[in-house]
Amino acid sequence: MPVIKMTDRIAFLSDIHGCEEALGRVLASIAAQGISRMISLGDVLGYGPSPAECVRLLRQSAEVCLIGNHDAMAVTDGFDLSMMSAPVAIPLELARRELDAEQKRWLESLPLTWNGDGIQASHASLHEPSLFTHIENSQHVRRHFSRQTAGISFYGHTHVPVVYCLDDRGRLGMASGNGEVLLSKPGRYAVGVGSVGFARDGDPRACWVEFRPNTPSVIFHRVDFDFDALELKVANMLETAETERNAE
Repeated sequence: MPVIKMTDRIAFLSDIHGCEEALGRVLASIAAQGISRMISLGDVLGYGPSPAECVRLLRQSAEVCLIGNHDAMAVTDGFDLSMMSAPVAIPLELARRELDAEQKRWLESLPLTWNGDGIQASHASLHEPSLFTHIENSQHVRRHFSRQTAGISFYGHTHVPVVYCLDDRGRLGMASGNGEVLLSKPGRYAVGVGSVGFARDGDPRACWVEFRPNTPSVIFHRVDFDFDALELKVANMLETAETERNAE
């Protein structure tokens, strides 16, 4: 694992979910900000129509990559997708067909969590990370903080950009993930970085987070891409798969 220092500006992204165009726009946005250090928090696969290309692009760009639950479901031998809904199962079946053996081995090798210089990162909660628990309420947040030893952590999985703070008195605070959020209050912080694909906060644009440790602050960047074209590709992918299933 590379050594990433707390003095470095770092880009965090998560939940690409097979959205090639959105990922390309996010990578261009990161480069335009002059940031060369990038950490991906998992779920390269799932929901979207371009799994292999997203894996290729990410491997070229990110210094650290973590595994997400959709990635794990796609590459785990014997994991049964038959009981899942079509919008979940079909993209994972597509990934199993399109990814080559080397790409699958790479995904299988990815860790659940990462610890850097004063930073922790995970796809989901740091509390039992292999369970991929969402951080959605105060109880989840406190469980996450109970396993957070660094001053700041970054996570994905929820598709919602947000900043939580646990102050020195044990009180929780929250700020929505819009623009720049200063991390000036004494305590520990947990940053939900939103998602590159399929946002769930009412804003369909792709999201990535810039960490500025010298301020300190995080900046939530939103990036336009052709969401209507993505929806059409997803619809065509699902329709084609259903047609093939019915013809069997």
